[in-house]
Amino acid sequence: ADAYSNLGYFLMQDGDWVGARAYFEKAIAVSPHYHELAQENLKVLSRLEDAAVRRDALGAKSTH
Repeated sequence: ADAYSNLGYFLMQDGDWVGARAYFEKAIAVSPHYHELAQENLKVLSRLEDAAVRRDALGAKSTH
């Protein structure tokens, strides 16, 4: 579970959010109670994705 969580973290830092989510989910599946860090990283990833969507939406509005 640690390896999956670590890979997810590195992918998230590199901007590969799809890959990061997959590895965080694998870490949780392997060890759902132990791997709170992967669950926290999924929350961080969700906030990053939400912020990107809002930023894209604002960018689309400013071009019209």
